[in-house]
Amino acid sequence: MQEVESLTYSGFEATTAATAIYLTLSLIIASFMNLVNMKLKIIPAGKKPLARKIADMVFMPFGWAWELFARPLRRMMRPRQGGKQLTPFQEFMHRSKSTLWKITVNGSKTLFVMALLYLGYQVVKGVASFNFQVIWDNLRALLIWRFPNGGSTEPLWGLGGLSMSIFMAAFSISVSFFIGLLVGMGRTAKNNAIRIPCLVYIELIRGNPLIIVIFWVYFFLPIIIKTQIGVFWSATWAMTVFFGAYIAEIVRGGIENIPPGQVEAAKSTGLSYLQTMRKIILPQALKQMLPAIVGMFIAAFKDTSLAYIIGVTELTTAAYSINNRLMLYPFEIYTTIAVLYFLCCYAMSRYSKHLENKLSPEKVRLEM
Repeated sequence: MQEVESLTYSGFEATTAATAIYLTLSLIIASFMNLVNMKLKIIPAGKKPLARKIADMVFMPFGWAWELFARPLRRMMRPRQGGKQLTPFQEFMHRSKSTLWKITVNGSKTLFVMALLYLGYQVVKGVASFNFQVIWDNLRALLIWRFPNGGSTEPLWGLGGLSMSIFMAAFSISVSFFIGLLVGMGRTAKNNAIRIPCLVYIELIRGNPLIIVIFWVYFFLPIIIKTQIGVFWSATWAMTVFFGAYIAEIVRGGIENIPPGQVEAAKSTGLSYLQTMRKIILPQALKQMLPAIVGMFIAAFKDTSLAYIIGVTELTTAAYSINNRLMLYPFEIYTTIAVLYFLCCYAMSRYSKHLENKLSPEKVRLEM
């Protein structure tokens, strides 16, 4: 897309074509997985919907192939009737095969452990050879860039590096959670006026990579709203819209996983739809959704690195700039940002584990 844009100066057309290609491929994959899901559902023979009949036709050749190869395999694995006694030679071969298998398994384990130890030795040896003074001299720039002494053109008084990544992730995570919550609830609504726009938003955004969404927000949204958006807010809002669509699908799955009888019982007590969601469905679905949502939050933090494409000085961009200035210490710089990314993501995963334990049925009491 960028090559076509540089050759033709037709950025809008190139981005539109790339968006259409990504969306088409994503919808094809989603349609196939929906057929797999429909095929795996247990449906009575007389009540199969059209989607199930299509899934049966699509997977019929796979069933024939499985039967063709599985039948001889089942015949070979079927236990022999009438326990035949082995000759001394057959018994010797059987024991030899068993011994050889044990030797192979133990040898493979030993080689695997030795390979891990050798890899660990090389890592320690490489880290020991680092120039730690270079890391220390540039650590402040990796953490906060030029804050608070940034130039007038830099957002947030020159804030950058890890602090910029955390700020972008925190904003996009917070806002996208509420967007996903509302859109996910709308996705499960029976009213088409609510459900269809939510479905279009989810499929359109999920059908394209984040970098395409960033391009649309930064380059083409200002043409529509007649206002230029800075690089920081363009990347942040693009991430917010992007992850809101993914969280919406997580919310939808969590809501649909709750037995429908609970919704009917809530309605029979006089609760409205919003009250049912707030007091009955969402508290139960939250624990089920929590691992997937935290995984999405970790992905959001790591994907702040894609903001480098429009010049946001987050952690990866800061490391790239420092490396271009030093030229001689790429391992030191990029190993440092790898450690910083890992520490932040690991802290988020541990906190999610704490929340899962806190919200377990044994430790929480829901009050209406």
